[in-house]
Amino acid sequence: MSFVYLLVHAYESRFKVGVSNSPIKRAKELQEQINMDGSYKIQVGSLSDAYRLEKTLHFIFQANRLDIQEVSDGYTEWFSIDALPEVIRFVQENAERVHISEVCSLLPKTMDTKHLIPGSVLEINNLADLATNLTELLNRGTELQRSGVRLRVRESQILPDTVEVGETLLSTLANLKAWENSLIIDRTRSGRQAAKAKGVKFGPPPTLTPEQIAHARALVDQEGRTVKEAAALLGVHRSTLYRAFNKESA
Repeated sequence: MSFVYLLVHAYESRFKVGVSNSPIKRAKELQEQINMDGSYKIQVGSLSDAYRLEKTLHFIFQANRLDIQEVSDGYTEWFSIDALPEVIRFVQENAERVHISEVCSLLPKTMDTKHLIPGSVLEINNLADLATNLTELLNRGTELQRSGVRLRVRESQILPDTVEVGETLLSTLANLKAWENSLIIDRTRSGRQAAKAKGVKFGPPPTLTPEQIAHARALVDQEGRTVKEAAALLGVHRSTLYRAFNKESA
């Protein structure tokens, strides 16, 4: 099996996107401390599908990439935690197109709900027996609704003795998930501000240094080289050099 993992840092506002056949083992190998409960694994059809999805996520969410060069292991793969809800939403909405078979918590599932009999009652001690986070709980609730299974939570103080897993419950779970996402975003904004104050740069590192841009400008203005020729000498595409010139002039 091949996976794309979303590993959430334990105490900093960032997460890592990468490929592994064993995401849990990969998380343990990293020098960074990982929040195992808050991280995700995305199972895909093949290793090539995994690398294709990783590349797609890196491209779509490149504006949220963090420049953390003091991290030696895959520092270009770290992204702001603000983007995590959007990444989850993207992979869920495009699951069939990019050959995703499952999106779930990094840790093993607490309970298998796929083989329940329609019309039966699933009895659990508390909601933690069903899922380890709100995203997984919402997915499990949807599975139960489709199966026509009723839910009984012995230790719940907010749910009745036995409840139909219908639109009202799923809507409540979805609202809780949205609230959780808003809390994550609010908490990480202050983290981003603190990181900026420490000199951490957000976004992809610049392709050209100011010295290279100045050299290219001299080649074009003083030596009569074309932008295409100057770009070739610097090893970049001419559109990259045009953007650097425009940004310099702005």
